Amino acid sequence: MHDPATNRSVDDTQSYFDRHFCTKQEMAELAKVSKAQLDELIVAGTAPRPSYVVTVNSLTSAAFSELSCEGLRDGEYYRRAAATWVERAAKYGPANAETFYGFLKRELGAQLQNANSSILRLSDAFDDTGTPISEGLSSRLNAMVSAYSSSILSICIAEVGESAGIVRKEILQEKLQRLFDKPAINAMKS
Repeated sequence: MHDPATNRSVDDTQSYFDRHFCTKQEMAELAKVSKAQLDELIVAGTAPRPSYVVTVNSLTSAAFSELSCEGLRDGEYYRRAAATWVERAAKYGPANAETFYGFLKRELGAQLQNANSSILRLSDAFDDTGTPISEGLSSRLNAMVSAYSSSILSICIAEVGESAGIVRKEILQEKLQRLFDKPAINAMKS
C-alpha cells in the first residue's frame, strides 16, 4: 500500500517500526516491568513517552507532530534501547521522580563535561578550567531531561540507552549548527 502524503509505502514504514521500535507491551517486557508500572512511570515523567503513536488514520511523532497515514498497525511505539532507562526509572519508582532526575542529570552532566573537553567547548556550561557554570549547565540538563521524557531523543538517537550516546548526539548536532552559523560558510551558501 502506498501513502501519497509521504510518498512511502506503508509496508516500508511498518517494517521500519517493527525493526527499530517496540510496542508498549514489548517495552514493559524488555524493561522487566508490568504494563501498569510502565504507565505509572510515564505519568511520573521518569520513563519516556512513546516515540510514535499510530491510530486508525494518523501517525503522531514525539518530534514531528501528527501525520496522515493509513494502514499501519495501531499502537504506541518505543525505541527498544529506551528499555535501559525504563529499568533505571523503575528502580526509583514513580514516587521518586526528583531522585531519578537527579541521577539522570548527574549521568548527563558527567558526559557533558567529557564532551566539553573532547568534542566542543561549552562556554555556557563550563569555564576555561572545566568547572561547571551552574546556570548554563542546569539549562542544558533541563532541556535534555525534557527531550528524554517526551521521547524526542528516542527518535533522534538509535542507541538512546546510554547517556554518552545522548550527549554525543546533542553536542555533535550543536557543533554542526555552529559550523553552519559561521559567516564564511553562510557566504558560500549564497
